[in-house]
Amino acid sequence: MRAVIYVRISRDATGEGLGVERQRRECAALAAAREWTLIDTIVENDVSATKGGRPGFARLLGLIDACAVDVVVVWAADRLVRRLVDLEDVIARCERSGVKLATVSGDLDLSTDQGRLVARILASVARGEVERKSARQKAAYAQLAERGLPHHGGRTRPFGYLDDRVTPHPQEAPAVVEAYSLILAGGALGEVGRRWRSLGTHPALWRSSSSVARALCSPRYAGFREHNGEVAGPAAWQGLVAEETWRAVRDILTDPSRARPPHARRSLLGGLATCAVCGGPIEGNPRHGQPGYRCAEGHHIHRRAAGVDDYVTSIVLERLSRNDARDLLGAHDRADVAALSTKATALRTRLEVLATEFADGTLTSAQLRAATERLRTKLADVEQQIADAGQTSALTPLVTAQDVRAVWDELPLSQQRAVIDTLMTVTLQRSGRGARRFTPDTVEIEWKSGPVTSSL
Repeated sequence: MRAVIYVRISRDATGEGLGVERQRRECAALAAAREWTLIDTIVENDVSATKGGRPGFARLLGLIDACAVDVVVVWAADRLVRRLVDLEDVIARCERSGVKLATVSGDLDLSTDQGRLVARILASVARGEVERKSARQKAAYAQLAERGLPHHGGRTRPFGYLDDRVTPHPQEAPAVVEAYSLILAGGALGEVGRRWRSLGTHPALWRSSSSVARALCSPRYAGFREHNGEVAGPAAWQGLVAEETWRAVRDILTDPSRARPPHARRSLLGGLATCAVCGGPIEGNPRHGQPGYRCAEGHHIHRRAAGVDDYVTSIVLERLSRNDARDLLGAHDRADVAALSTKATALRTRLEVLATEFADGTLTSAQLRAATERLRTKLADVEQQIADAGQTSALTPLVTAQDVRAVWDELPLSQQRAVIDTLMTVTLQRSGRGARRFTPDTVEIEWKSGPVTSSL
C-alpha cells in the first residue's frame, strides 16, 4: 500500500522542529511495521490547524483526490484536523478515493459508520481542547494587561525595545522619539519609514506608511499597556514619549483630513496654493522636465515652479528671521498634564470596577451601560485635553534657530510645506503671455496670523 505521512505541530517554541520529528519517527515506524511503501512525508511545523493557511494539508488533500495514496499516516487524528467541518471534508474525500487513515494509537476506517463516529468524537474532543486553550490564553493575557506586563507571544520584538520588551533599544528608541517630533512638526510618515529602515533592524516592517502610523499610534510608546484595542493602564516598562505627545500624534495620524492627493506631496506648493482665476487648488505639473504648477480644475494657470518657490521661500525665511518670530507660536496656557493623567487613570479604574460589579450581580446590564457611557465620555474629553497639550507648531524648529536658512534647507519637503501651510495662503496669478521672467506681483500671500509687511 502507498502511504503518506503527515505530521504537524501548532507551536514550535524553540524553532528546532523537535516535536514534528518525534511524530515523524513514530509514524515511519508504524508504516515500516505494516510494510507500507512510503511515497511522501508532509511536515507542517509551527502551523495551526484552526486558523487556515496549511499548504501541506492542501497538498495532502490533492493526493487523496488524485487517488495517489492508499493510506494516510498521522501521529493522532487531531494532528490532521481539529474542526468537524474539516473532518467531514476529509471523510468525503477518503470515501471517494478509498483512502484509509492510520494513527499511531490505532487505525480509523472512514469507510464504516463506526470509524466515522470515532473520528468525529476525536475531532470534537480536539475542538474542545482548542476552546479551553483559547479561554486559558485570554485569561492569561488579561491578567498580564492588568499588571502592565508585556506579552511575549509575538514573533517580533516591538521596535524601540530590546528582546525583553521593556528596556529601550539604544538606537531605535531615539529614532522613535525623533519620529514623534517629526510628525508634530508636519513631517511625513514616509520620511519616518526611511529613517527607521536605515537602522537595519526591522527594515521590512517600515516599507509602508500605514505600518509606521500603526506603530506610532501604539500606547506602548507612552508607557501604557494595551489590551483588546484599549488602554488597560500603566505599563511596567518605560515610555519613550510623554502621554500628551503620543496622543497629539495619534490625533494627527487618525485625522481623515490628513490625506492629500499624491501631487500635493511632490512639490512645495502643490495642494497648498490656489488659482486666482477660479479659486481651485494648484497642483504640481512638471513640463519639459522642469517643475511647474497648474490649476487642477480649469487649467487656467501654468507656471514654472522655480521662481514661485524661491519667492515664497524668501518671504517665509524673512518672516521667521525677525526678532518677534517666536510670537507666531502663540501664547496659550498649557494644561496641567499630570493632573489630567491622574484623572484619566481614575476614570479607567472606575470602568474596571463597574465591570467587576456587573459580574458580581451588583449592577444590572442597563445600569452598566449607562454608567459606562458617562465614564467613557468623560475619559474621551480628558484624553483630548491631554492630546491638545502635546501639540507643537511646525514653526518651532525655525523660530528657535540661530540660522533659519540652514535649518530650512535641512527640513524634509513635508515639513517645509507644513510651515507654509501654517503661515500663509498662497494664490497664483497668470504670468502673462510670453512672460519669461518671474515677477513677484503674480504671487499673492495672505498671512494667516494677520497682515505682515515684508521687507522684500
